[in-house]
Amino acid sequence: MQRIVRSAAVLFLSCWACAAAEKPDGGAKQATPEQLAQWAKDLDSEDFGTRQDAEVNLKRAGASAIPYVEKAMKGGSAEALARGRIVLDEIGWEVREDLKEPSAGLPESTVLTLYSASLAKGVQRLRAETPAGKLYDDPAFAPVKEAFAQWYIQARNPTEKQRENIATLFQRFGGPAAIALTGFQERRERFVSILGITDPDRAKTYNEYNEQSPITRGDGQITQTRHRGIAINQATGGWSRYARALVKNVILESMRDPEDLKAVIDLVAGTQAKPLSENPAFVETFKQFAPEPLGRFYFDYPRLAADGGFSPREVAFAKAMGVESLKALGVALNIQDGLTLEQAFAKIDGERVGLLKMLDFKAPSAAHAALCPPDALVYLAASANGKVLYDEILRMAEGESPRDAKLMTEFVESIDAKTGLKFVDGLLAGMDGEMAFWLTRPAGPNPIAPPDFYAALAAKDAEAAKAFSDGIAKILGGDPNANELTGSAEYKGRSVHWVNQAAIGRISPYGFAWCAEGARVLVAGSQESLQRLLARVDGKTAGLDSSEDFKALLAKIPEAEQGALCYANVPVTLSWLYLFAGPVMAEDAGEDLKASLAAMPKDLAPLLKGVTGTLLSLRGTPEGLVARATGSVPASGLFFGGILGSEFYWRSKYQREAKARAAEEAKRAAEEGK
Repeated sequence: MQRIVRSAAVLFLSCWACAAAEKPDGGAKQATPEQLAQWAKDLDSEDFGTRQDAEVNLKRAGASAIPYVEKAMKGGSAEALARGRIVLDEIGWEVREDLKEPSAGLPESTVLTLYSASLAKGVQRLRAETPAGKLYDDPAFAPVKEAFAQWYIQARNPTEKQRENIATLFQRFGGPAAIALTGFQERRERFVSILGITDPDRAKTYNEYNEQSPITRGDGQITQTRHRGIAINQATGGWSRYARALVKNVILESMRDPEDLKAVIDLVAGTQAKPLSENPAFVETFKQFAPEPLGRFYFDYPRLAADGGFSPREVAFAKAMGVESLKALGVALNIQDGLTLEQAFAKIDGERVGLLKMLDFKAPSAAHAALCPPDALVYLAASANGKVLYDEILRMAEGESPRDAKLMTEFVESIDAKTGLKFVDGLLAGMDGEMAFWLTRPAGPNPIAPPDFYAALAAKDAEAAKAFSDGIAKILGGDPNANELTGSAEYKGRSVHWVNQAAIGRISPYGFAWCAEGARVLVAGSQESLQRLLARVDGKTAGLDSSEDFKALLAKIPEAEQGALCYANVPVTLSWLYLFAGPVMAEDAGEDLKASLAAMPKDLAPLLKGVTGTLLSLRGTPEGLVARATGSVPASGLFFGGILGSEFYWRSKYQREAKARAAEEAKRAAEEGK
């Protein structure tokens, strides 16, 4: 499954990269519908000469004859069926008009797919209509693009041909683009893909390659077969097993099983095989979305589980998480009012337990948003009850690992015995209402430091909030004032508690501090951060709830769909990341990259004035879970970009630390050598 997730992440991030193109041309030979219908009917004529003439005429007519021939083959005689197959094999295959909806060309058995009706046109609209897309083509942004291009070239060292392919990649793909997981074979994923090429020269070159005689490669033998008159190159040996074909301007490919490729060819040729677009679960998932989205993602969990897509341990984990109730998940990307619009629907059938119950959020209030500064990087808010969360986590642990569940129970029992507290039924049960978490840029002079962390947790009343705050301090340190791990002090009439960062070392970049504030508990990543948060409370400083960007995005989400909220302040986050991206890229930079870095603007913020944030909302409904996200950048793109960005940040951090340690060791070794 990790390979599946990585493939989906890379494909998604690639889909919104650049450029545009045109739709492939049909190009069929001319014949009237009446003639085509008569010739198809004549395939079943009692007269041999009439049957022969009909066959010849239909072959000459080309792709336009396909639907008439197939209609004649339904319920026709053995003679009509045989001649129809000969005609179709001779005609071959061309892109069906309704392939603008790629699900019509994917097998009904598809369990996971990501596709676009026109990859290049979707990317073109994103660049032309959204603020972030317009920024990409802004001449002032060109030095930034050039620097990252040089950094990629230095890191990957691509050939000139690879550079050309990268630069023009999406310009060629004006037709349908889809990748789909159709099942498993020998415990390996079976993928099929459809990719429409706009560049006729590239299509011609690919077709010439595909028509070549069998080729021997290092990883096995490539043999050639034909299906419906189309050449299929198939790798039959070695680890890499695939089948690939090109018809007109469309590349088709399958991994592991060549029969998957034949099924796609048959579907797009208009046979009676059932496509994904007629799958009831697929139709139900997407019926409530805006028509003709730029791209879609579809996931059929029951079918994937039944087909062996998960190991026994993964199946047990999914059952423990309550995912068995999930029937299908669909995500659609569109553009509305100049901003990206993502809609998602998870079809749920049965009792909601585990993760699905925890995600069944109600609409939060804006109470905690007032504490979050308008220039925060990320803000997340949801309503929950502490005891319910614990009970569901324990239930999931019991299904996944009874041993771990037992350890959890014994740990809670030991806490209650040592402290006299009722951790679950007392402290956690008292925490009920909205939870909010947010990150801000580090307050110190070092931009590469981790962002400052904050949280606000609602309690039933002020008494429950104080009990929770003091109880956590008691659990962590017994007597907080006599223990090195924790500390406590009075600060402006509040009992403040904290964890000493020095005592926990590298376990966490934060030394958490917290206190009760009315009917809520405030948490921060350090004592200094908590002081800043309390200063906002006392000074009644304007918060995120007063941000025009946040309010405008929230107004675009229907009230019935407002639930758990996640707001990403895209301009502020990009400006912060930009501060340390340059220094990291400058390490070991070659001359070309140094020159590009020197040309980069010092501050990215002026270029981002027209870029909005992105707001995601998740809400439970009787049918399942609905999500809606809107903003300058797709929320799913931010999610995958955040994963890659975090990996880049921590990898560069540890690499710098490793280099510093190596330099120190070399220095020490040199001194010892003297």
